[in-house]
Amino acid sequence: MIHDCNHLARRRVRGIFRVVGGGSAGIGRSLMLALILLSAVALLRAPTLVVPIFNSDEAYLAVQAHVLRDGGRLYHDVADRKPPLVPYLYAATFAVRGADDLIAVHVLAIGWLFATALVLAWDAKQRSGASAGLWAAALFVAASASYLPAETQAANFEVFMLLPACLGMALAGRGKPLSALAAGALIAAATLCKQTAAVTLLAAGYRVFTAPRRGLGLLALGAAFVTVLGVTAAALGPREFYFWTVGGNAGYLSADGVLSYAFARFAIITGSFLVANFLLCWLVTRAARTRARRDLDLWVWLFTSAIGVAAGLRFFGHYYLQLLPPACLLAAAPASELGERARKLVAVGLTIPALVFASLGFYSARIHDMPDYRPLAAYVREHTAPTDRIAIWGHFPEVYWASGRMPAMRFVHTGFLTGASGGRPAGSATEHFATPGAWELLFQDFHTHPPRLVIDTSPARLRDYEHYPIARYPRLRDYLSEHYHQSATVDGMVIYARTDSASTAAIR
Repeated sequence: MIHDCNHLARRRVRGIFRVVGGGSAGIGRSLMLALILLSAVALLRAPTLVVPIFNSDEAYLAVQAHVLRDGGRLYHDVADRKPPLVPYLYAATFAVRGADDLIAVHVLAIGWLFATALVLAWDAKQRSGASAGLWAAALFVAASASYLPAETQAANFEVFMLLPACLGMALAGRGKPLSALAAGALIAAATLCKQTAAVTLLAAGYRVFTAPRRGLGLLALGAAFVTVLGVTAAALGPREFYFWTVGGNAGYLSADGVLSYAFARFAIITGSFLVANFLLCWLVTRAARTRARRDLDLWVWLFTSAIGVAAGLRFFGHYYLQLLPPACLLAAAPASELGERARKLVAVGLTIPALVFASLGFYSARIHDMPDYRPLAAYVREHTAPTDRIAIWGHFPEVYWASGRMPAMRFVHTGFLTGASGGRPAGSATEHFATPGAWELLFQDFHTHPPRLVIDTSPARLRDYEHYPIARYPRLRDYLSEHYHQSATVDGMVIYARTDSASTAAIR
């Protein structure tokens, strides 16, 4: 039986690679085309092999991975409002690399996206033939690079959720209970990368429903999904897992008083993303006109993915990556049916914006006005020991990562305390949007790990934190006044050093 399983696994792997070459030109040609596809992914993400960091999301993940590598526990010693899988992928990459090197994570992301393209090619071939398989892969590789570099080139949650979600959808259509079981587990893995991947279960469920033995298939799909999430919650602590991924996010998801701002963001970000991927959108509209009743599961997937993008009404550019797999699968068949001249024009039209946006990645810090974290990180390294911890008031996790110092609090940023977060008008947050119980957790953490330095980014007006000065929060202001003194200013940020005689007794 083990032999049979191994034989089946080898056949599936060969099948995925064979689809890239159309299944008729032999393994050698298939591998050559796969190598070309990998080279295209690497070329379009070449800036990620040079630029060390693309946005603060990467720094947040790196901070969590650092704590995990040091023996800390997710949601207990370090926390963000995200599921656990991506921080552990970062930690594993850092462990292999032997350093907290984000370039190594970028290499992993290249391989991850390449594998995603192969899965899409395999799925498209099963639906519409080998030519459609090639187009699905090509469309995905081009579209995944065709937007602003901080949104597409960062190794963020969306990048890592795509592969298990796509493989889960592909297996859901195999018409076998065991395939449905694997699909449920994979979609759960995608959900453990980012919560919004859970909507893929609806599309997978529809696909299983249209297959033979649908009752058993739906049971297997749902059981695997629930089991994987349940086991993960049990391993990390059910209460903490639920709180940080669902229960504690009410303030973050709230859109009170910001609907007009959110609508403007929706119009700007959605419009610019559609323009950047105009040809993909055109092909999807052709699919709607000519194949509206075919591949209904893909339309369900596209619609539910749009709901995932809109969740929370934040509309960050990288959220739109979730739309690409169903859109590319829908567009693949119409693309393969174009005439030769039209296919060439579409290929050129896809390549040019992808290359232009990819080249902008070399200038990402300037384009996105990212603050220079290096002077402050250098100061921290010079004035602390490797075992010292620091606390940053604001949104500047790059300093934790670049200095090699762990946070003295479990929060990767202090938006959990102030309610401030991205995708909202500057200064609009109040403690109504803060995470419940966050202030108590902060002072518990300060008692366990008294920070050697506390860095206040608000005087530097960094990432809108001029609206949230420490003076606005009396408990923290008094704590600093009692135990710390102002020691330096770096790039406008005020640094407080712990007074040598400061007591480390419990903070009341």
